[in-house]
Amino acid sequence: MGDQRRLSSRAALVMLGCLALSISPAAAAFNRSDWTLPEGFNIEPYVAGSEPVPLARSLALSGASQPNGPVITYVSSNSFDASQLMNISVMVDLKGRGQADYVQPLLVNLSAMPNGIAWHNGSLWVASLEPYKSCRIYRLDNADRYALERQAAKLSDLVLVRGDLPFDIYHGWKFIRFGPDGKLYFPIGANCNVCRLDGSPPNNGTLNGKLAYSMEASENATHVTAPFQAGPGSPVFQFGSIYRMDTDGSGVELVATGIRNTVGFDFHPDTGQLVFTDNGRDDWSAANPAATDNRPDCELNIVTAPRQFFGWPYCATGPAGGDPNARPYLRRPGATSVPDPDLNAGEKVMNCTGANLQFTPAIQALGPHVSPLGMRFYRWSPGASFPKQFNRDIFIAEHGSWNRQRPIGARVMRVVLDPANPTKVQAHLPFLCGGVPGDTCAPTGPVPPVQPGAEYKGRPVDVEQLLDGSLLVSDDAAGTVYRIAYSQPTKCRKLGEWSADGHVALAPAAIPGTASGCAVNLGAGNVPGYRRCMRADVSQGAGRQMQLATSLRVLNNQLVLSGALLLPSYGCTLGRSGWVGFGLPESQAGTRQMFGARVFVAQPAPKAPTGASVAAYLLNGTSPYQFYKPPGLLPRGGTLKAYISGGALATAFDFILPTEFQKAAARAGKIAPAPGQDSGGADPSSISFLMAFGDVIEGELKFHWMTASLTIPFSVADIGVPLPSNLPVLNRGAGPSAQELPTAPSPKRALPPQPSPPPLPPAACAPGAKCCLNGVNYTSCQSDSLAGFFYTQLYRVANGTLHVGIRASTDGWIAWSLNQASPGRMVGGDALVVRPCTTCRTGVSTAAFNLGGYSTSAFSAPRSTAFTVAAAGTAEGGSAIWAQFSLPWPDGTAITINYGGGDYLGSDPSAADGMLVHRVRPPAACVDEAGDIPSDC
Repeated sequence: MGDQRRLSSRAALVMLGCLALSISPAAAAFNRSDWTLPEGFNIEPYVAGSEPVPLARSLALSGASQPNGPVITYVSSNSFDASQLMNISVMVDLKGRGQADYVQPLLVNLSAMPNGIAWHNGSLWVASLEPYKSCRIYRLDNADRYALERQAAKLSDLVLVRGDLPFDIYHGWKFIRFGPDGKLYFPIGANCNVCRLDGSPPNNGTLNGKLAYSMEASENATHVTAPFQAGPGSPVFQFGSIYRMDTDGSGVELVATGIRNTVGFDFHPDTGQLVFTDNGRDDWSAANPAATDNRPDCELNIVTAPRQFFGWPYCATGPAGGDPNARPYLRRPGATSVPDPDLNAGEKVMNCTGANLQFTPAIQALGPHVSPLGMRFYRWSPGASFPKQFNRDIFIAEHGSWNRQRPIGARVMRVVLDPANPTKVQAHLPFLCGGVPGDTCAPTGPVPPVQPGAEYKGRPVDVEQLLDGSLLVSDDAAGTVYRIAYSQPTKCRKLGEWSADGHVALAPAAIPGTASGCAVNLGAGNVPGYRRCMRADVSQGAGRQMQLATSLRVLNNQLVLSGALLLPSYGCTLGRSGWVGFGLPESQAGTRQMFGARVFVAQPAPKAPTGASVAAYLLNGTSPYQFYKPPGLLPRGGTLKAYISGGALATAFDFILPTEFQKAAARAGKIAPAPGQDSGGADPSSISFLMAFGDVIEGELKFHWMTASLTIPFSVADIGVPLPSNLPVLNRGAGPSAQELPTAPSPKRALPPQPSPPPLPPAACAPGAKCCLNGVNYTSCQSDSLAGFFYTQLYRVANGTLHVGIRASTDGWIAWSLNQASPGRMVGGDALVVRPCTTCRTGVSTAAFNLGGYSTSAFSAPRSTAFTVAAAGTAEGGSAIWAQFSLPWPDGTAITINYGGGDYLGSDPSAADGMLVHRVRPPAACVDEAGDIPSDC
């Protein structure tokens, strides 16, 4: 088991065989860069948090799930520590957004090994093993009700279906699934590594009053085991087999034998034939470590006849052609058969090669010790996430080897069957790789080869297809479940690349399937719906698109456009740090005119809780210094928030629409007309918008590389139209965590510990004092309006400390910054910022940052300056703000500082959000070591 918590003896390890059970004391953290997928596919956590489903194993999708929610998926857990009782949990995606909104314990402390789960006709079926005590199959009726009501079922709610199954720990845990015949299929794994199974008579797990099973016997190739029968009238179960039964537990029937241990099977969607994985034996040759590492192969089999025999323990599987030692990762289509060295040396018991075989060989060799567990046929339908070429392919979760010298497996493999002959394999291909360090799906495995004893980065256990066609993968090493989805690859724009035309007239079209509206995934519990859903190409045919979802509603007796702008491939469109602007032109007739437009600018911001940042501006020029607070754009109580969610940069907004739209709403009786307003005129038929895209380089917003205009239909009939509850989600996938629930105050960006001002001192300045602030006298002072408002700065130096006072007549924010590495340049420097704060005792808040760029998303903790705030407050009835602070005097006889400020939209004293760019380019000033302000430095 390598990195896992071990059982007390080597025998406990040997018994795992190809099937290593992950019991990791420290979960392997998910890192997207560890995993390799084919082009266009992406993997992300389906459940948020650290190890949200400890030891996640089997997956079962509720058949009552709906494409647009709720989507209910059950997940089991497993432990080889018999004293560790495990749970069955359920993951619920309420809106079909592609990520679970919550994980809820369903059955708590059931047993150590409640591995097998299956949903059927409203009930959840559970195969539960208590090692050396019992193995039972239960049914929990109305399971989805517990999931949606977020309640755990009582163990007394379980209905016992069968309680007379073999209870040996050696391959005794179960994988279960319902077949197309409505019967429940379940395995009886061999209770040994390799042994004969023809012992007699059957026993109930005890012999002469003692337990019939032991680790020592199970790892001994000379051991002969007998079938299991719990008692008179109970079925006789052969080890190394697959059975099926009716839903009431009756009609137990043998399906196939000669199977060492299958922990994954499915039924061909067309033929209904059972296809299953099987785990090969361990310890092939004590004298030859290379042979033990590379023989035999685990395998894929198909049942084509009743009671079919698949060769174990006498015949095992090898690769189709070539030396099994040469390329253990590479397995071409097909398989060969090899005799077991202990039980069938020289093929003395049974022929494993040649004609007229007495068993059915495997259809595919999967590789040595790769531990194939859960498997599913992919069932494609129009609109499914994966391309149609994956239809009827098999996905197999490989858990990875436990005792091979160099780890192997820990992948999800894809098996392509011949459509004309589905018992024949056309291709055996890696699909998801990376559980073994350095594995990038190369045919020969990791390059360079993985070192012996390397720790797994993840261990896939099971796969399950969701209704949208995406694929879930459970990982017990990480204690979580991933979702794999596909999007058409697009040609990414290169940094600095301009569009062929500086301005583009976009042609939005309705998104198919959204006639009744659509929803946008903004994170757990936050999936708003919209009436109109449009999309347009923003790449001149390269495949990069924008999506715009909008509704008309009334807020504060104003007609408001509520919307969400999405860039589904934002990394290709913007790069990881570019920006997008969107908003209303100054006039609906001037759709190419950027000056006077009122817009928001959004960009990715990895450090922000939502992954993105956004601010609104009035564009009074092309430089960020000419961007101001936009009057009349954002309604009181409205929304402006940006997210990275479902693989898209999504910005939710509320815009107050221009006068002509307000008049139309008033004529329609949707709002009351403003006093004295002339409500005459014709209703507009469309709403026009402006868009722009630009780069961010070294933290600075750069000039746009493309501008665009677009229009969408407008009708007063759309105002306040109710929406269905089950709308399709445009951006399915992982989003911000449940911290972003709209019912709770939205948390702002977490900032580094900030200086907190003490109570406002009562002292006042003496009459006629020239350089005084809050009763403190300074050596020098300077006042000017170079920052765009009246700004005063005061200085004195004492005992190696620079004491600073700043005061400004503004209702926005002010700052004082020092950049010791690049004097006179604000970006890159450390700054002390003062902002109005209605909830703060002093009326202002203070915060210290390193200014990594013009955007607040680039702010971080100060790098070289230690600010100490002495006092801060307001003056002139709140029309001015001020602060006093100190810092160690930097090296040199004089320093260059910058000062300035801008508009402020925020109100949270612990956040940088809402600080708009400087009103003008920040001016500079000099301060010398005497505390004077010389004309130059």
